[in-house]
Amino acid sequence: MAFEVIPAVPMAFGRLVADETSVLPLPNPLAAAWHWMSVGARRIHVEDVGGCHGVQRGPVVPALLIGCRTGPAVLQVGGGIHTPETAAMYVSHGAGAVVLRWAWQHPEQLAAIVDRIGADRVVLAVSQAEAENVSTFYAWERWQALGLTRILLVGHFHQRGLFPSQQRLLRQFTGAGYAVWVGGGLRDLETVAALRDAGARGAVVGRALYQGKLPWEALRALAVPEAGNDRGVTA
Repeated sequence: MAFEVIPAVPMAFGRLVADETSVLPLPNPLAAAWHWMSVGARRIHVEDVGGCHGVQRGPVVPALLIGCRTGPAVLQVGGGIHTPETAAMYVSHGAGAVVLRWAWQHPEQLAAIVDRIGADRVVLAVSQAEAENVSTFYAWERWQALGLTRILLVGHFHQRGLFPSQQRLLRQFTGAGYAVWVGGGLRDLETVAALRDAGARGAVVGRALYQGKLPWEALRALAVPEAGNDRGVTA
């Protein structure tokens, strides 16, 4: 099964959100996105941190998407996407997918977004705590009825390897027919390898990449390309 490593580009107010210990001299989100594409990334996760906290949107994310249109990577965008209009705007500017968290908790909004942009452009972001909640479990049927099959499982993956509860969640999602990507505090190669071996489709890595704790080439060596793709990172 293919397994991809996805660099994150967290941004707010037009700036790359990376802490002061970043070892990469990347002045802005566009430079960061092109840096990751230049070293082989074929999918990039753009997170509008300001949008997550209700900050009024500006033109920065659409400008980033336009600036990456000629690049080889698919860009997926998350962060405070609540309406079909916002989702459609991102897709029209070049996003390959939108990542929804608030919207899946509001079935009518979720259905409207899917109707507007299509299920194949939607990834559902679900926290580990939410996934373990019984009410979320009953939402799975609604998601499948809408044709939604992709999950970004967000949790605390700081440790080496996986906890039994994390392994169980991966089994539950994959057993129900979902493709699962994982993100949240990843900082150990053993954990990324364990995710791959447990059936995850990929890992979203942010801070540890910018800090140099997870070297890109070492992460790329863990990737399993799709059939016919020899780049080492799946599209």
